[in-house]
Amino acid sequence: MPKTNTLPDTYTFPNLLKACTSLNLFLYGLSFHQCSVVNGFSLDAYVTSSLINFYAKFGHAQNARKVFDVMPHRNVVPWTSIIGCYSRAGNAGIAFEMFSEMRREEVQPSSVTLVSLISGVSELAYLQCSHGCAVLYGFESDLTLVNSMLNAYGKCGRVEDARDLFEYMNARDVVSWNSLISSYSQAGNIGEVFRLLYTMRVEEMEPDKQTYASAVSVAATQSNLKLGKSVHGQILRTGYEFDSHVETALMVMYLKCRNIDLAFHIFEGTTNKDVVLWTAMMSGLVHNEVSKLEEILMLRPGDAGNYVQLAHSYALMNRWDCLGKAWSQMRSLSLKKLPGWSSIKLHGRITTFFTDHNTNPQFDDIVSTLNMLTRVE
Repeated sequence: MPKTNTLPDTYTFPNLLKACTSLNLFLYGLSFHQCSVVNGFSLDAYVTSSLINFYAKFGHAQNARKVFDVMPHRNVVPWTSIIGCYSRAGNAGIAFEMFSEMRREEVQPSSVTLVSLISGVSELAYLQCSHGCAVLYGFESDLTLVNSMLNAYGKCGRVEDARDLFEYMNARDVVSWNSLISSYSQAGNIGEVFRLLYTMRVEEMEPDKQTYASAVSVAATQSNLKLGKSVHGQILRTGYEFDSHVETALMVMYLKCRNIDLAFHIFEGTTNKDVVLWTAMMSGLVHNEVSKLEEILMLRPGDAGNYVQLAHSYALMNRWDCLGKAWSQMRSLSLKKLPGWSSIKLHGRITTFFTDHNTNPQFDDIVSTLNMLTRVE
């Protein structure tokens, strides 16, 4: 833009900051903050709200508060952002203090403000206060807000309150059903989970991956193979297209129910095996069924990490002779497990850091700076 003499506008910096948030580019975000000040947008409500959200994402609540405090005029947008910042950071008390201050300044909250307020609430008193505010301001029919309250009641362990709210709703979507099913799933009430699944079908509400994952999860928690198979059968009958989320949940359920063959069948039938699926399968087999574990690991014979996992499995079972064979086979194939690493690009130069390596010429300066930063409150 500078090269073409194109000036930024109100929408430029919010989009740039949103991109930095999504891509974890904190330093770039700091640069754009500076640019917004230079270009005269530091007091714009939407730019400052984006800055607050940006700092909140990276855990810099103090910087977010500084941006908020210098604003001469604050409408509902920056208030909502700073309230959400504190709530998501686990500072519900401060979030409610900000909400009270917002009301004293006679700024009318929106339904989004209350969703932000509830986002990090885990205490019943705060949740009930938020629910009261939703009724006071006439938002009790806002679907997104009510779904947030449903989810929050479940997290607080107030399943009956969640059910009462659910029954009171005039309109429900799949998120509403999932929130209630998840609440019963967390409470271990497998009967109610399956009754809700049946009611969903009666009311022609199509389940999604979260619905099935919650149902499978509660079957796995109670090692109830019969009900786990029942959910699996329902998924197959409805023609639901499997994704990695549901496949992993089914596989873990069969592993916990000690049906290794069906777990292995799910694993083999998965087209795109991601790291979550591999890890779940290997963790489920680590204490027994070594033959299956060996079979799975050898599906990727050139992966050094597989041999490391196999060796660790042998060690857990005190099978030291097999442990030695695993390491020997790994050496015979000239395989080496790469250490964990990360990299950073600065001034056009890429620097790579490896776990337990101190060969970087600026190692002492880096450690000193990190120690200094960790001491900053």
